[in-house]
Amino acid sequence: MPDGLLPSAGRLRRELSATNAAYVSRQHLPHVISDGDTPVVVYCQSDCGRYHGNFISASYRAILKRPEWRRRLEKVHSQGHHSLPKADWVWRELDSSMSSLL
Repeated sequence: MPDGLLPSAGRLRRELSATNAAYVSRQHLPHVISDGDTPVVVYCQSDCGRYHGNFISASYRAILKRPEWRRRLEKVHSQGHHSLPKADWVWRELDSSMSSLL
């Protein structure tokens, strides 16, 4: 494939960020936008705790039911204290729309 057709990492990150911003706007999902050169959508768990914007609802509920899967949700976001707003909870890595790219 010619180099001109391969997206750069920065361009891909900007595209994913814009896609997530449009998604949360359409779906009215709880979220925040990170600080930084390319702002990132960071999803919040629903007030009832059964839903999370970064996951398909049925998948999220399945994850919560399995301790070995649920542990993965507990990993603290490494940049949360620098680039995300202060909150009454701890930001987790999988809250970020870019979590699989980090």
